[in-house]
Amino acid sequence: MTIRPSFITPYGPAFVAEDRYADGALAVRLIDGQGPPMTTLSTNIPPQSRRLPPNCFYMKTWSENQELAVAAMDSGLFRPRDDLPTAASGFVRASVWEIVRKESP
Repeated sequence: MTIRPSFITPYGPAFVAEDRYADGALAVRLIDGQGPPMTTLSTNIPPQSRRLPPNCFYMKTWSENQELAVAAMDSGLFRPRDDLPTAASGFVRASVWEIVRKESP
């Protein structure tokens, strides 16, 4: 698991943790500033999730993640990939987001 910079959520500070689902697709989780898991931002939609470009994942923007998705977007650590197709997840569609990589100075 790789830990990335933090940002402020409606529930307090959270670190971005990159992990992998069992099938190898990118999983993006938020870790509470105190250490425990807060939530998973990504949703795994096999087999489409594994076919996404590097650093891309399907973002869960509904239900309990609605406010977190807004905070994640505002953080500048993520950007939507409107050039990639959405995928069905039950009765909703998940859009693709990308983790923004800052260039080292």
